[in-house]
Amino acid sequence: MNQRPGARRFAIALFVAALLVCAGAAVAAERGVPVHVVTAVPEFEPGPVEIVATPVAVPPGRAVEVARVPLASPGEPAELPLAGDVVWRLEVRGEGIWAAPQVVATGAREEAIALAVYPLGSVSARLEGAAGELPGELTGQVAGAPGRSGPPATPVVCRVEVATLRCPVPAVPIDLQVRIPGHAGLYLWEIRPEAGEALDLGPQRLVPGASVVGWVESEAGQRLAGVEVALDPDLIGSALSPDLVRRIQDPPRAKTNLRGLFQIAGLEPAFVRLRAGDPTLGRGEVGGLELLAGAETRLAGPITLMRPREVEILVTTPAARGGAPWKIRVNRRDLPGHGTEVAQGPTDAAGRFRAQGLLQGQYYAVAEGPSGEGAGWVEFGVPGPEQVAIEVTLVDIEGSVTLAGEPLAAELWFGGRTGAAQARTSSGEDGRFAGTLPREGLWRLDVIAPAAHVERRMEGIEVRRRVDGRPTELAIELPDTRLSGRVVDQQKTGVPGALVEIVVSEESTAFYSFADDTGRFHLAGLGEGELAVSAAGTLADGRFGKAPPRTVRIREGERESEGLELELRTGRTLRGRVVGTAGEPVAFAWVESYALAGVEFADSFAHEAVSGADGAFELTVPEGADRLHLSYGGGSGTALRTVWFDVRGEEGPTLELERRGGEVRVHLPGVPQPGGPGVEQVFLFQNGVALPPSVLSQWARAHGVALGPSAELAVPQLAPGQYSACLLTGEERLAVDRAPGAFAPGPGCRSGYLDAGGLLELDLR
Repeated sequence: MNQRPGARRFAIALFVAALLVCAGAAVAAERGVPVHVVTAVPEFEPGPVEIVATPVAVPPGRAVEVARVPLASPGEPAELPLAGDVVWRLEVRGEGIWAAPQVVATGAREEAIALAVYPLGSVSARLEGAAGELPGELTGQVAGAPGRSGPPATPVVCRVEVATLRCPVPAVPIDLQVRIPGHAGLYLWEIRPEAGEALDLGPQRLVPGASVVGWVESEAGQRLAGVEVALDPDLIGSALSPDLVRRIQDPPRAKTNLRGLFQIAGLEPAFVRLRAGDPTLGRGEVGGLELLAGAETRLAGPITLMRPREVEILVTTPAARGGAPWKIRVNRRDLPGHGTEVAQGPTDAAGRFRAQGLLQGQYYAVAEGPSGEGAGWVEFGVPGPEQVAIEVTLVDIEGSVTLAGEPLAAELWFGGRTGAAQARTSSGEDGRFAGTLPREGLWRLDVIAPAAHVERRMEGIEVRRRVDGRPTELAIELPDTRLSGRVVDQQKTGVPGALVEIVVSEESTAFYSFADDTGRFHLAGLGEGELAVSAAGTLADGRFGKAPPRTVRIREGERESEGLELELRTGRTLRGRVVGTAGEPVAFAWVESYALAGVEFADSFAHEAVSGADGAFELTVPEGADRLHLSYGGGSGTALRTVWFDVRGEEGPTLELERRGGEVRVHLPGVPQPGGPGVEQVFLFQNGVALPPSVLSQWARAHGVALGPSAELAVPQLAPGQYSACLLTGEERLAVDRAPGAFAPGPGCRSGYLDAGGLLELDLR
């Protein structure tokens, strides 16, 4: 589990608003949803069937029953009584049939839901060479064989009796894959079961240990057979396994089969990189893969072979102030939040840098000034454009910084201390400063003056170039406000170095500071108004503790907030599982949660977890929380879903992942501008639950889509359901803050239903 305070925060107050919106949303009424059951094999005539709708995700406080509708024959028309704010799993049950379950969120959907049934067959195989006793049930996946009529990839549950595997399957030509804990998966191609009969596949030898499975394609999307794939250690891991160290000179290899698929088995846990090549088609690689002990890792996308590309990176202002060249750093994104530097160097006189030898993948390039400050950045994909631009427009600034009307010597970070585009300068004892920014527009500003206890973040500082070419004058005025307190454990002992986070709702800002060796903190020059103050830190026994937000109001010259005490508590551990639609465990699924108590945050930190080989994960639930806002998804083509979960019971969540998602595209009236409470920001709601922009950004990048500045928001692999896109301003956010549940998507929002594998376009222009 990983707690990353601040790193995953997205427009803090806006997210609070979105959560409050969802908290006060009206309950959707139950209504009849048309469902058609169709036979996928023309000559197949099944008898009576039953449609069963089981709730998968239910809003807190709702009681929803399983819905059943019997049919005399599949062709009979049917309606299911389904509530629109619930995610459902639909199944068709009956004698002699096989049907794939389907997960839907009805919303305002008008189209009928089609459920296909096939004649039921079965397969069996004798499993040999198992390392230990096998479980009584194994999860697998069936799909119609290429070029044949059959179901899409669908999970199945297989039984194991006396080392014999038995799987119920549709009686059509299929591919069958079975996951076996502690071993490499079993892959059986184009088998042909018959209706009502058991097909014996003979003995199948198992390979214990970790393994990796994927496929290789050409640039045109054609799967390639006979391509060699090699596995190398990846240095992003904290350590390399002894097995991989021994085999660096002779890495494990495999060749793709006729379907372009490969499997490398019998491995030890490690971080690895896969590389493939062909003398004619070129090379490809995928990095940042983690192999878990005794588990199979499946690639989320193909290894694409291509000739190495050269991409020209152009900085629109050719040189930094003083004529110095820009330094360009090019990084490849191997994992969300992780980049590997692949090229660097100075720009030429025209502001150009040529990054060479780039293979398929997502990249980002940063332009740095002479002192290492980031002037701008751009994301791009390969294959993609041959030239990308980093927009830089130099703006000279000068001005003054004051605290309570007196000059302040401070560090000023335009863009924030962690921004990709930033400029750092400082003011002297007279409070005066001067510098150069790499663009016009709205800026985030961090003001740091340790001697005066100033740690202040300001949003929406507007900077424009003067027509006469003189420096733009800025006046940074910090009020005479003070906030002090102490972070303690439950024995009232100070917690050294605890992180203290401050959210100023009126300014839409969030930032943090650190307590001293006694747990005390002091801050000056904060924005006036209502503040939410929380803390996190490591307790004396090594456990991680958090203090829920305390609301205080500060005004210039007032000191009511002196002596604020934040008590860290450990909360409880919530254990859950991520599974597929057939109940099979999903490894490497990513889960992020925000905890709420009523309509407010129980703490202001995001919690992250990754599921293990058995699909299990753990989250910390802070004291007083009654529900979690959960976003979750995984690799191997799963879809992103966001739900509420009530934590007042003893059981943890079982989060169900669909394999097929769709894409949502939101057309905006213009390119979104950073910073400022009054700036409109787009929010996306899935079945009435807010999708955090930081989650959307990470998810899109993991699927090869960069969410850079653009007038279109496009996010792939989102779970089926009802979506709404809204532009929210700071004023709307504050109205929701003051009147929880008062905001509802209005005429300015756009809504629609996204089908599995579909495309939903929402136009906000």
